[in-house]
Amino acid sequence: MPTIDQLKEEQTPPTPLFLFECILRNGSVERWGTHAVSFEGNSYDARLLRHNLFELAASSEESKISITLANADSHFSEIERETGFRGAQVAVRFLFYDLTAQSAASEARLVFRGIANAAEETTEATLRVTFRNRLNLQRIVLPEVRIPKIFQCPSDRQQLFELTGTSYSWNSMLNGQDADRLQLLTNAVPLSMIFLVFDKEKFHIVRGEKKAINFLYADGHIRNLMELQSAQ
Repeated sequence: MPTIDQLKEEQTPPTPLFLFECILRNGSVERWGTHAVSFEGNSYDARLLRHNLFELAASSEESKISITLANADSHFSEIERETGFRGAQVAVRFLFYDLTAQSAASEARLVFRGIANAAEETTEATLRVTFRNRLNLQRIVLPEVRIPKIFQCPSDRQQLFELTGTSYSWNSMLNGQDADRLQLLTNAVPLSMIFLVFDKEKFHIVRGEKKAINFLYADGHIRNLMELQSAQ
């Protein structure tokens, strides 16, 4: 089977798909896509009308996605009323799919994992919900360091380091990737545009809203604080 990286170079690749698997708080599982497909023995309903995953790839300062789901039959309204989306866990995978053969044309790659807020907007036809990336450094394997406070931001006055073991969050879109060939949503971009970790909260709000959170990039530079200091 060709890989995602191979297929994306073709002039007419198979259909690119994002597959959403959402586990609600009551344990039930919802699966959605832009097309009705079957993958790994599971059926994905054609409920996904809009999403901002491509914007997520272009904006390194985003760690959330918003999606709009087809709700003409009030299916999602019932879920929000009886169980609620808040706290649901979502995993989003990307793959190429052959709609004619109804089979995957590539492997699937995990591109996002997050936790749902309550539904933001519900109409007779649609429902919109946002998922935030909550995968933090303490939930992955950390390298052994002699000075644990390397994971503490000096401006972390909310004591998140003491409470959680780190002041920083990890970019879960990089999970499972080769460190020498990092990509964003299967796209090869300069290392200066790929962020690895970022402040959990707005530790640097005194510098203004746009500079409140620092991001460490794969090429080693830090935006915004370090650049501001070096420019002074």
